[in-house]
Parts: sequence; C-alpha cells; structure tokens
Amino acid sequence: MGRNRGGGSKGSIWDNPFGGLFDFNHDGKEDFGEQWLAMKIFQECTKEGPADEDFSDPVGHLSSAQQDFEDAEDECDWRISCEDGFDVGIDPEDYETEEEYEEALENARLAQSEPVTIPLSLSFELSYPGKEALDAIKESDYPNKRKYDAAYHLCELKQGIAYIPTDSSLEEEIARCEFILNSDTIAAKYLTVYDGFLYVQAVKENFSLPIDIPDEDEAIILYFDSLLLELAEEDATLAAKVWSWCIQEFGPYNQYMKYKPELYNRMLFNFEDYPPGFVDSMLQEMAASPNFLMGILEKNPEFPAAAKYIAYALGHEQQNLAENMFRSAIAHPDESGEELGDFIERTLSACENWDELETVEAFKFHILPIIAQIENKRLQRLLPPPHSGKSR
Repeated sequence: MGRNRGGGSKGSIWDNPFGGLFDFNHDGKEDFGEQWLAMKIFQECTKEGPADEDFSDPVGHLSSAQQDFEDAEDECDWRISCEDGFDVGIDPEDYETEEEYEEALENARLAQSEPVTIPLSLSFELSYPGKEALDAIKESDYPNKRKYDAAYHLCELKQGIAYIPTDSSLEEEIARCEFILNSDTIAAKYLTVYDGFLYVQAVKENFSLPIDIPDEDEAIILYFDSLLLELAEEDATLAAKVWSWCIQEFGPYNQYMKYKPELYNRMLFNFEDYPPGFVDSMLQEMAASPNFLMGILEKNPEFPAAAKYIAYALGHEQQNLAENMFRSAIAHPDESGEELGDFIERTLSACENWDELETVEAFKFHILPIIAQIENKRLQRLLPPPHSGKSR
C-alpha cells in the first residue's frame, strides 16, 4: 500500500503505484501525469549517459523533477482556469503568459463593443418636371435677390409646380413676377415676390438720411411707420417729403402691396404720436404737392382717416387746404352714405376738441357748404336747419 502524503487518505496500489512518492500535488494519489513523470525519471536514471554524469543521488534527481513538474503545472493551470475567449477568437494556447492573454482578451472585447463605422456614400439625383429649367436660373445672373426670386418663381409658375397663396391666383403671381423683372420703375426695383414692397430700403437708397437703418434685400426688417416716426424726430420736413415720395412712387401699384394700409391709414392714425412740427410739415407738403394730397386721401386703399388733419388745418388758418382735403376724401371711390356720415361727424368732433371756437366756425363756413352739395338724404339731415345758427 502507498504512503499517505500531506495528510491525504491512503489509496490502492492503482492510485499510488509508487507509494505516493510522486504525489506532487498532495491529493492522495499519483495521477497519470505524475506516474508518467516517474517513468521518465527512472528512464533517465537507468540509461547510459556520459561518463561524468552522476546518478548517485536519485533523491536529488527526484526533487529537481518534482520542481520541474510544479513549474509546468503552474504554467499550464492558468490556461485551464482562464476565461474563455472563443467568442472573440482568442486562444490561450497562443500566449506564453496569463497577463498577455488577459490583455489580448480585454482588447478584443473592447473592439467588439465599439460601434463599427462603415464608410457609406450615397449618390442620387432628384428629377421632377421643370428641374432642368429651374437649374438654369442662377442667382449670379441677377442684380439682387428680389429679381432672382421673381425669375425662379415665374419659372415654377410656368412649369405648374409653384406654390400659390390662397389670396392670390396664377395670373396675379405671373403679373407680379413679370413686373419685377421687366419694369424699370422704382416700385418694381423694391418689390419682393412674397413680402410686398421694401419701402425702407427704397428710402435708404434714394435719400440722405440723418439716421441709421438696416439693409433689406428680400424681406422687411423695419416697417415704414417706424421709419417715419424716427425720421420725424430728426427732420420733420424731410420725413414729410419721404412720405410724399413713397406715395408717388408706390401708390400707383397698390395691387402689389402686401399690407395696403401701411403707407396710408396706418400712418394717418399716428396723429398724436408725431413730434411737434411734423403735421405742419405734412400739410405744407400737401399744399405744395396736389399728387400727395390726392394720393394719400382719394387714392387711399381704405376710406382715409383724415378728420383730425382737416380740423388741424381749419384751426391753423389753412382753410383752402382743409377744403381741398375734405373734397378729396369724399371723392374716395369706396364712399357710401354711412361712411361719409361717420367721416363728417368725426371731422366736426375733431373741430370741437379745440379750445377756441374759431375752428368750429371755420368748419361751418368752409366745410358745411361742401356737404350741402352732396346729394344724400342722410347727410342732409346732419346739416343744421336754415337760419338756426347752429353748426349741427
């Protein structure tokens, strides 16, 4: 029977054929590897060798063999117990040390977890009816963005692929584009396809201004009433001339205006907002330019909000101008009996707001005779009875 080494239990002769002498791992039996090593030792000890080789110390040979076995066992153990790297193509047999293997395994796992970027290039060409014609329109061929937009939009219209707003029509869209492209007027130069006229840019390029204003190429940045109020603070006379010029240049083309009251009632409603002296300058401009007076009142897209200006003229000894303003206002094509009645009452009310009675008297002697000539029964009822001495 073999010896029990290291406290292990005794086994049969098949477990310890060498009596436990070669039980290097102290598990109580000599396994196949330990038996094989024992055989190799006996072979080395019994074979003939060089004359100087000394086998007189078999125990020493045994200790050395045991140490070699333990080193080999330690070297092989990590490959048996290490983490499997089959899923990432890493084999422990390909590495000499456990550290090299673990490093290779970690790098492989990191590489597998990172997203794979595959260069991909797509190339396609969008084709639709009229594309070739649209591609032929180059912005560099036009003096500004407005004309380029008009050319492009006109091409879309003719190809049948253009967007047409609900408040417009194909004919109106074509007419606007052709006006921008073909007319040599100031209005055409500053008309956009979608945003109407760029009044402020037109003023900036045609007047020397005492204020800084932004450039506009294709869309409105500053509205005209804001420009005029700011300009009136610096130079009331220039502001009045700018307004008159815009009415003259853009008024005949109000069909292309995006917001028609912008040059007209939107401005007239600002009576109380203007700085001192501006209304006087405006009335002087009307007196000097009948086209301005007629354009802002009779050609107004809406019935003109001129009551306060007529009352102001009457109260500042400009009765002839007040009469001309009143006649131009009631000649508005959209006038009706109701609209005229309201306008007359607003004018008289504006006259009664003055502290002195001269303005009301001026209304009686300069405006009432004009009203009396209007053939409208409702308006006639607004007139005072004959010889009543009353103004209303």
